[in-house]
Amino acid sequence: MKPAIAALGLLGALLAGTPALAATVYVANEHAGSLTVIDEKRNTTRTLALDVLPHNLDLTPDGKTLLIAGMSRGHAQGGHDGHAEQGGLLLLLDADTAAVPAKVVAVGGHPAHVVPDRSGSLAFVTDAASHAVVVVDLAAGQVMERIAVGRYPHGLRLSPDGRTLAVANRDSDDVSLIDVSSRTQTGRIAVGRQPVQVAFTPDGQRLFVSLSGENAVAAVDLHSRARTATYPVGPIPIQLAVTPDGAKLVVANQGSQSKPGHSLSILETATGRLIATTEVGKGAHGVSIAGNGSRAYVSNAFEDSVSVVALDSHKELTRYPTAAAPNGIVAR
Repeated sequence: MKPAIAALGLLGALLAGTPALAATVYVANEHAGSLTVIDEKRNTTRTLALDVLPHNLDLTPDGKTLLIAGMSRGHAQGGHDGHAEQGGLLLLLDADTAAVPAKVVAVGGHPAHVVPDRSGSLAFVTDAASHAVVVVDLAAGQVMERIAVGRYPHGLRLSPDGRTLAVANRDSDDVSLIDVSSRTQTGRIAVGRQPVQVAFTPDGQRLFVSLSGENAVAAVDLHSRARTATYPVGPIPIQLAVTPDGAKLVVANQGSQSKPGHSLSILETATGRLIATTEVGKGAHGVSIAGNGSRAYVSNAFEDSVSVVALDSHKELTRYPTAAAPNGIVAR
């Protein structure tokens, strides 16, 4: 771990008041090779250098350990079109201090997203290079096995009951379903062009999939294992998340470098109806919803910032600075 590259700083001019349920937000700055920590309660940010170019990150269920997936420094920068080099790492950091990693696990290939299981004992990392999901024993800090999935797996999420992993396979236009207990792929569902990320409804009955090649979101029925509808959104949707009450789907529309997107599409999950389009920063990429469902936190990859959006008014409240190319984001 290298020294902090940005000191703790007050954001008074940016902030529209501290929220009643303030979040701590962690942001993976891929091109900068750093982590930004936003503390809403104290109205501060700090950015720390990492030994990886982090693409995505998540927290263990107890909120104590931060899992960060990315390429080691010296390898090609990742994103969604990075080169498949053998320099992938998973870092485990104390979430309160974001200090020197407790463990560094070599996962190889080209890691993209990471999620823990419900017990917090395992992590699952997508490896686009080997078209697999890497299973990591977090206590031992070792790779246990690799599960074959579709081509170029990227985003993945755990079902609400913890039994199923859904994995978006960008280059085979489908989603893999993995049984967590047996750690085997149980099926693949055709969803549409270039899926990037998935989001379960709280009841675990349906799945939404961002289709970056169609500027749309696919809705999947998990009983029939079939796509049931496709809803248009903004340009090149990347990450998406369902609110805890299951009522709304929040989709980040990144666009391209030459024509950046700068919006969230907010849909009604029951019908796919567009409720609102909210303007945020350029290159809206990652989405995380705070625990009570009142706010969405959005990483703006082409503007080096994070937008905070109120999900009742569908308005942007404030914007925080980050380092270069913020991608993955998680709030607690």
